[in-house]
Amino acid sequence: MHVLRSPDEAALRIEQTIDRLVDVLPPIANVLSAFKKVLAESARIKAEISFDGGFAPPAPDPLRFEQGIPAGLGEEGVARVSSRLNDTAQRMISILRQSFPLLSANLDRLSAGLDREGWNADVFLRSFLADRNLAAAALAAEVQVDEKSVLFAMTAALKPILEKAAELIEPSIRELTWLKGCCPICGSLPELSFIKPDSSRRFLRCSLCAHTWCFQRMECPCCESGASGSIEYLYVDEKEFERVEVCNKCMKYVVALDLRKCSDPPMLELAAPALLHLDAIARLRGYHPMATTMWNGLDL
Repeated sequence: MHVLRSPDEAALRIEQTIDRLVDVLPPIANVLSAFKKVLAESARIKAEISFDGGFAPPAPDPLRFEQGIPAGLGEEGVARVSSRLNDTAQRMISILRQSFPLLSANLDRLSAGLDREGWNADVFLRSFLADRNLAAAALAAEVQVDEKSVLFAMTAALKPILEKAAELIEPSIRELTWLKGCCPICGSLPELSFIKPDSSRRFLRCSLCAHTWCFQRMECPCCESGASGSIEYLYVDEKEFERVEVCNKCMKYVVALDLRKCSDPPMLELAAPALLHLDAIARLRGYHPMATTMWNGLDL
């Protein structure tokens, strides 16, 4: 169930939680502080979106869905999301300039590029959902901005819109079977793996639309290997409930939480960035993130 909050309440909730995290996580305090305005604005935008009463995405074909074809947005969903993309991108770029001043020149060029005649948000969205890295690379070449900056900014722009859209799509897939490690709605890989407090089941949280779904405990979401010894856990002493799940077959990782062992369960919206110190541990051992996120995709 999704809790309805006003835009100001949604933003304030993020800001206050990050302030608390900064106090208890000194090693990543600077990064969390840099993202405070960005994530708060994202929450504000999401709370503002109504999609004019919502839209009714077509129900996915159960057979295709169970074979691993994500539900997608549907034509109406693509149109609704893309119609908001340019305005949301400009709004997020303004916040990103404040939070990451070293990126200002790149962000200025990207902003101008999105305002140029011929920029097609619908085409970009379809490309981004198919392969966000290729879409970012193509746009970067067009506006002459480095690929990482484009991926960073356009992910920030799309996330609040897609998160809202995913909430509307979720009822159409609720009763269907999904066994894949990628998101059943948008097809993206997860930013977080977690076990709920009242369950022994493992859930994944999408890195793009924030949808959560159940997945096998001892299987890699990326390569779907369940071979003995392929999955390993890395963690900091005395905090075994916070860990990195690494795959020794594809060499990818995802940060993870066992919420059964957390006395103060975190907000899922901020769980992945709050575990950024574990990203560093995995990378030092030669693993790579399953999904590129705003906080693990740049050298901040």
